[in-house]
Amino acid sequence: RYLDVKSGTGAQPRPGQAVVVSWTGYTEGYQAKRIESSQDYDEPFRFELGRGQAIPAFEEAVSGMKVGGVRRIEIPGRLVSELAYPISPKAARYERGPKPRTFAGLRTLDFVLDNDTLQDFNRTLLFDVRLDNVR
Repeated sequence: RYLDVKSGTGAQPRPGQAVVVSWTGYTEGYQAKRIESSQDYDEPFRFELGRGQAIPAFEEAVSGMKVGGVRRIEIPGRLVSELAYPISPKAARYERGPKPRTFAGLRTLDFVLDNDTLQDFNRTLLFDVRLDNVR
């Protein structure tokens, strides 16, 4: 699920085009922790739309955005392996971006995904994504 926080007025990306997005990730259920924000280190996430370089939730959400738009993505815990990061195998977890760059961001996300005692609703992830540019 996603919600447009702010509608963009610029170009809408097409498959194969490079997109530049700023993002902030949160855990919704368990302790509602912030995972990380690309604005913390001033380096947005860049990927080619439709090439499998981003998690599926990003691909779907960004494909319908326009430059300047901000969209909140909610990934329910029961769909986190399918739409975000695989729970197992852990080695494949960060093959697609965005990948947290800090130890704290990786630790927060890994804790939620690896904790077998959490119910699915505690694994829900939220991302605020701003489409900065289409190339």
